[in-house]
This record gives sequence, C-alpha cells and structure tokens, in this order.
Amino acid sequence: MQTTSALYKQIVSGRHWFNTKITIAGNTLLETQIKEIETERPGINAEIPSVGGALSATLQMTVINPSFTIPTRAEIVVYYRACNETQTSEWLKYGTFYVDTRETSANYNAVQTVSITAFDSMIKTEADYPDTNHNWPYLDKNVVAEIASAIGVSVDSRTNGNLTAGYMVDMPVGYVMREVLEHIAAANCGNFVITAENKLLFVPLIGLDPEENVVGNYLTPEGSTDALQFGNEGWYILV
Repeated sequence: MQTTSALYKQIVSGRHWFNTKITIAGNTLLETQIKEIETERPGINAEIPSVGGALSATLQMTVINPSFTIPTRAEIVVYYRACNETQTSEWLKYGTFYVDTRETSANYNAVQTVSITAFDSMIKTEADYPDTNHNWPYLDKNVVAEIASAIGVSVDSRTNGNLTAGYMVDMPVGYVMREVLEHIAAANCGNFVITAENKLLFVPLIGLDPEENVVGNYLTPEGSTDALQFGNEGWYILV
C-alpha cells in the first residue's frame, strides 16, 4: 500500500493531471520519449472471481529514439506524479517489470521506436524452489518469505495478516515457486500478486483492501479507475 503525501492529496482533490517517467536499466526516459505505455495488474484471475493464482502484471510500451541499447531482461520501473498549474507531487512507483520481448521499428524520418513487453517479478517464480535445510512440512508464511527472498522482493506487510489458516506446506519436490504460491493461495482462498512497490502480496477473495477491486485491476492510491493521461493524446497508463 503506497503512502502519499499531503501535497499529493491536495493536488488530486482539485483540477490535476499526471506525469510519468520510466527507468530502463538505470536510464531515465521522460514523456517526450514515451509514445504509449499500458499496464495490466490483475488482482483476480479472469472476470469470474477465483482463487489459487500467482498473477503477473504486464507492461506494454513503445519508446522513441532511446539513446542506449535496451538489454535483455532489463529492469523497467514506472513512476507517476500528480500535477496542477503550480505544483507537482512526489514521484510514486507504478511497478517494476522485466523485459520479455523487444521489437525495433525501421528508422523513418530519423524516428525509431522500440516496442517492449515486460512482466513483473512474479515471472521469476518460474524456477525451482530454492534448496533449504529446514524440516518439512513448513508453515506457509515461512515458505512465502523464502520465495520472496529468492526472487529479490520483500513481503508486503499485509500478507502475514491475510494468511491465517496456518497451512503447512509439504516439501515442494518437482514444483516451481509459482506452483507453490498457487497451492498456498488456494488453501487460503485468495491469490498472490506483486504490488506497484515490488512486494509480494496475498490478496484474499474476501476482505479486499480499498485499493483493490473484485474485477481485477489495482487502483491508484486515491481509488480512481480512470486512465492516467499524460503528454499528447493517446499516451496513457491504464489503472
């Protein structure tokens, strides 16, 4: 759950718009180099509420004339901020993603674009469960913490409060980490996601926090379901 400043809240309470920027492998691109960007961050698998998922967020974007080579599996971080005629808020994270595919257009009138598809840290769970020395079965909360550590994220503070069944996990022989998360999610009647702050969160089917909704999309901190519009017409982040 992101914490926003008093200035952010003040700006969005009146006439405002949003700016965005991205970093790719440590290089910053501002709106003038972003043709379009769209994220899909599911909180529930499909339109019918279901449980037992470990769901990835997806980033689709096109950038203009990047001055650097975008590496394979490069890390992309998306940020946004609220603005009005005289003020701008702090930058807020809108997700960390890793490049899956890149497609470079032909150079036309000195303009070259690169279209990118990327996924959040959940994609890293498509690997075998890490070797451990403890005895099995093992408490689900501890297993979740081990998986988070293995993929390089922290556990969202709400996760342990949502995992209340005390489910004991058998030794995950022959399973990737994503399958283990799916088993834990099913046992606790919910789904795992990666938050905009790059944290592993368990989302129960019942008792969702206000920043989530049952049709599957995470909302902005203030609850808006509109697209975040920035730059020229047609440039957007869906929220």
